[in-house]
Amino acid sequence: MSDYNWCHGPECHTQETQSRIRGSGDNKVLRTIRINADTEWLRQSVFSHFCNQRCLMDYIKLHKDSIVAIAPRREAQETPIKIEKEKYESYRYQHNGTDPLEMETVSNPFSGQSISMPKFAVAVYDVIMGSNLMAEKYDSVHGWGSSPEWKTVRKGLDWFRQYFAKEYMVLLD
Repeated sequence: MSDYNWCHGPECHTQETQSRIRGSGDNKVLRTIRINADTEWLRQSVFSHFCNQRCLMDYIKLHKDSIVAIAPRREAQETPIKIEKEKYESYRYQHNGTDPLEMETVSNPFSGQSISMPKFAVAVYDVIMGSNLMAEKYDSVHGWGSSPEWKTVRKGLDWFRQYFAKEYMVLLD
């Protein structure tokens, strides 16, 4: 058995790559790739007969009917499994096992004033502050008011004004 194989890709010899060019002067040709099958892993691999994925797929497309005819499948295969229903507790309206209605104290980073509000409102506040930071950074490069994040900031501020007016006045006004 030789330590090399020629690529079986039907179009391998037509692909214009540097490694396929052979000959000198005006007598140049594109040649099928020679594959060194010098390791046990490569000898057991499909790539002992194909130089790359493209050649493998070209071969399969060309010979798929002949390949399937070797061992045709006439009916579906099935594997029996046992499914056990698991009982679980619903975590709806909970984040990380905490109650979203639990109160949390938040401080205004500019004035130092603090106020308590539910954790779900704190989450909205965090989104507003994070979006504001990203919008300002974006605008410093692309021009004032050009960031798409301002839309998120505006929606959050409107929500706070509607549902948490007192907290809005302390934290965001």
